[in-house]
Amino acid sequence: MMNTKWISIMMSSASFLFLFSNQVFSQSVKANSGLALQFEKTFSKLADKGKFNGTVLVAKNGKVLYRQAYGIANYKTNQKMKTDSIFNLASVSKPITATAILLLEKKGTLSLEDPIVKYLPGIKADAVTIKHLLQHTSGLADYMSLCDKYLGNKKIVKNEDVYELFKKYRPALRFKPGSKHEYSNTGYVFLSSIIQKVSGQSYHSFIDENILKPLNMDRTYTCTTDVKQHPDKTIGFKKRGKKYKENNIEYLDGITGDGNICSTVDDLLKFDMAMRNYKLISKKMTEEAYRPGKTGRKKSYYGYGWMLYPSGSFVEHSGSWTGFQTYFGRDLEDGYTMIVLDNSSNSKLEDYVEDATEGFYD
Repeated sequence: MMNTKWISIMMSSASFLFLFSNQVFSQSVKANSGLALQFEKTFSKLADKGKFNGTVLVAKNGKVLYRQAYGIANYKTNQKMKTDSIFNLASVSKPITATAILLLEKKGTLSLEDPIVKYLPGIKADAVTIKHLLQHTSGLADYMSLCDKYLGNKKIVKNEDVYELFKKYRPALRFKPGSKHEYSNTGYVFLSSIIQKVSGQSYHSFIDENILKPLNMDRTYTCTTDVKQHPDKTIGFKKRGKKYKENNIEYLDGITGDGNICSTVDDLLKFDMAMRNYKLISKKMTEEAYRPGKTGRKKSYYGYGWMLYPSGSFVEHSGSWTGFQTYFGRDLEDGYTMIVLDNSSNSKLEDYVEDATEGFYD
């Protein structure tokens, strides 16, 4: 089964059936066989029942086999979903953050073995390296809990605020760095801060200049609260009965690194193909990115920005943020790419992807 346990969302509104199900747009591609057809059957049926709201893409070696949009993009304006609608990627932003770090290593401006206090002095993390951040083996405390405790929700929190909290309160590490794997959003927030420190640019400017523009990912941007949002950006919502309500945690939407990149299924396919063809980083570095982290005698099965399968032939990432659920799966052996983006708050995306891949990836 697909390893999408980080996604945990549900949806219960059948009223989408009448208004928004089975919407077909000019850029849609209907599936005709195999994995793509199974995705189409799964998500079309879910949309008909009002249980999925978003976009889906399946490709092989860069060729789109299935692309479809279902539901509503903006409940406030009644804007229908399009195949190029823009979603907050949530944690599917992490592979892009990791790639930015690897680009800086490629340029020789940092090493993955560098202690993070070299760039973020004053925090209690002397033994934590950049590699620990990438592989979620740092032991750093959860920044969201610190923000809730010391800042509340009265201001938009930014990366520098998180850094100042860690300097001021110096929370203890949860475990010895490298001894254990524990998924850490804090690590990727600090990776963003390191990118800014080393490059002398904002996180947005660096990824835009070094990743997005070179790949023509022109519908992708860092969608923090201080940025003007694209008119095609979907609104994350939850629905109770016949009423819609916007679903967000705005005060944490000023932070970059662990999330808050907005994109489309096709732009993610461009990123996928760039990784496959080594357009951004070398083959050697790419293979290293797909190598499991070590925690003592065990392997963590998380590389540099990617969740890994023990077989080594499949990498993926999932994401969940208020209003948005995302999935990005990449078959490195057979060339399949599977992308699912959802802007409803209550969709069992984990189960849906497993159903769509049954018999192919068990």
